[in-house]
Amino acid sequence: MKKFFANKKYLIIGVLALELVLLVVNALRFYRHEEISFISDDMILSYYDEASGTTVTEPGFYADHSSKPESVVYTPDVFLKKGIYSVTIDCSSNGGTWHTNYSTLLASGDPTTAQSANLVSSDHAAIPSGDTSTSNLSWVHYGTNFTVRMGPETDATGDDLYVLVNSVTITYMAGMTVLHETAKFFFILLLIDLVLFLYLFKKKETAEYLNKKAYVIAGMIFIIFFSSFMLFYRKIYFGDDIFYHLRRIAFLAEGLKSGQFPVKIQSGWDNDYGYAVGVGYGDVFLYPSAILVLLGFSVQFAYKFYIFLMNVLTAWISYHTGKRVSQNDYIALLCAGFFTLNGFRLQAVYTGATVGEYGAYTFLPMVVLGLYDIYTREKKYGYITLAFGIALVVSNHVITPYILAFTIPLFCLLMIEKTIKKPVLLDLFKACGLTFLTSAFFVVPLLDYFEDMRGNDYSDILWERGHEMVTIFTEVADKSKDSGGWAGIGYGFIAIMALGIAIAISGKFKEKTSVYIRVVLFNAFLFYMCLNNKVYFIFKDRLPGVFEHFAEIQYPWHILDIVAAITIFILAASLKEITKEEAGKSVALITGAIILMTCIYHGGELYKETSLEANPFTMFDKTSLRANFDAEFIIPGRDEGLTSSETDMVIRDENTQATASLISRHALNLTAQVDNPTGETVTVEAPLWGYRYYAAKGNGRKLATYRADSFKLAIDVPAGFSGTITIKFTEPWHWRLAELASLAAFIFWGYKMFKYKHA
Repeated sequence: MKKFFANKKYLIIGVLALELVLLVVNALRFYRHEEISFISDDMILSYYDEASGTTVTEPGFYADHSSKPESVVYTPDVFLKKGIYSVTIDCSSNGGTWHTNYSTLLASGDPTTAQSANLVSSDHAAIPSGDTSTSNLSWVHYGTNFTVRMGPETDATGDDLYVLVNSVTITYMAGMTVLHETAKFFFILLLIDLVLFLYLFKKKETAEYLNKKAYVIAGMIFIIFFSSFMLFYRKIYFGDDIFYHLRRIAFLAEGLKSGQFPVKIQSGWDNDYGYAVGVGYGDVFLYPSAILVLLGFSVQFAYKFYIFLMNVLTAWISYHTGKRVSQNDYIALLCAGFFTLNGFRLQAVYTGATVGEYGAYTFLPMVVLGLYDIYTREKKYGYITLAFGIALVVSNHVITPYILAFTIPLFCLLMIEKTIKKPVLLDLFKACGLTFLTSAFFVVPLLDYFEDMRGNDYSDILWERGHEMVTIFTEVADKSKDSGGWAGIGYGFIAIMALGIAIAISGKFKEKTSVYIRVVLFNAFLFYMCLNNKVYFIFKDRLPGVFEHFAEIQYPWHILDIVAAITIFILAASLKEITKEEAGKSVALITGAIILMTCIYHGGELYKETSLEANPFTMFDKTSLRANFDAEFIIPGRDEGLTSSETDMVIRDENTQATASLISRHALNLTAQVDNPTGETVTVEAPLWGYRYYAAKGNGRKLATYRADSFKLAIDVPAGFSGTITIKFTEPWHWRLAELASLAAFIFWGYKMFKYKHA
């Protein structure tokens, strides 16, 4: 036995074999069949008895405040073990929302209104009018008694609403639970394996690294923890765009499950009619979250994971950029702290919920670093860093790269004497070419569909959509009290800019003084363009054509993303010069303390405002996300009412004998039975919006597809046809070619980085 533990090879085999056994045993532990059904006679009615002044219960399946105040219907208590359950309710209702007329699974033994014991994760699922059946998933965390609650909210918001419950079925989702629990256990074992590997094979190197980087690691842990603080709440707080992006995650998972990759048109949106969000919005970094949904994790968890992933990447990339410029770990740590924890970014994450914007924000330091390397010639691969920085920005957001398309040429013009030098100019052209190749997977479909989508309509009063100087630095409460409000870039920005100006005019940058003064002034100009000012009005008045394109940025404060990235460059470059002198180290320490304390102050104020004022909600399941949603990438002119009135195949010719009906539907993959006994071609419309590149087949032959006058997908069915037709979205060859080009470019990037690192 001693020999076994001494031999690392045997030990590894033994550990892996044990882990495999544990995974199998854990999976079998959750494999069971379970289904509980209740009929209307089983239901319990709870209501407030005005005569006795108490809440009473009695048999009943109809809740209506007009007859019985505060009435709600419950199922009898039922013991549920740990696992994922589907709760299906057969009922009728006159409508309401998820907070006025809803169903949810409650732990019977937890009397707290907020279910604070956290024994189950279950949405407040709306019971809409017109639907006879609703179904939602619930995650039971601990085996105990549960009940399904159905009906109006007990306060005045539930008045004039009713629910009549016919039956309730609680079904244990064995396959999903096994997959979910196995995935969780696998990740735990993977973490244990990593620790064992470092201990057994890299003990000395790990100890040396931890000893050398102890303070840096501690600082990064604090930055990531503070930026992720709001994720520890068992609910999520409302943010302006949160439901839009929850849809993206939920229906990206649905698309993957149906076999579509990449998922350019997502099902689910507009009651399963589909939405081309994958064409108009980069979603590369949402795929890990979508995979988590497929592994049985909730949409809420997947959304929180995305935030955590972006927090880690933001801190690491900004640290790396600061380290490259300053050659100092602690200056780099300060750069990471400001870039990750400034109020503007935290409000984007938690109160704006602008997933695309703060995703793009993460990679902007790479753009700055790429330009730095190209102009200073410090590294040979500056053009690669620049290209992939822009490509990763494009992979997250549309507006941020649009701003870069204006700001990078302005910077190059500002540095014209360096820009026209052959090595710099050559690298800039190489970066342009590589940027297009790496972004082709997104840009080509976007340009192809550009005329098919509505776009945004924020192009008229740009000078009113910025911020005032008095609000650009600090917090502003949300007047509607729905979210935590706005937070600006923070007073630390003033300290950094003042420091940059002081170092520049003192001549400490020596022969580069002119360059750094221009960088500081350029950043100040971009900051000014975040404010409400007359420049935008003059811009529109004198150059209306150019203004119309620039106004696609929607809100001027989006430019703060670029400002923050340049600011950490100024911080790193300035502190690098200061710390060369002994006295300057004290200045650097004081400056760093001021910057971090302002970030922590603004972040804390934003967190406090969010926790006190923002609306918390659950959103564990994706069912309630299927409602109509009008956004940029939808087909203009569509009739939203069709999504509820025409959920099956439709033939508009009322005089034809042809018939068509859906047999099955899996995301955007439809199968329908169509019979056309007539001697003429019949047009059938599917319950899908008519985006291009859908394909239809029937009896082994392709059928013509196009956009109908109703903006739905139309299929021409030939005379005498009888059989099933299949419909699915298929990417055209030039989209696939663009994806291959981007893949080749990413491989090239990896090869070059490996080569330069080991040169």
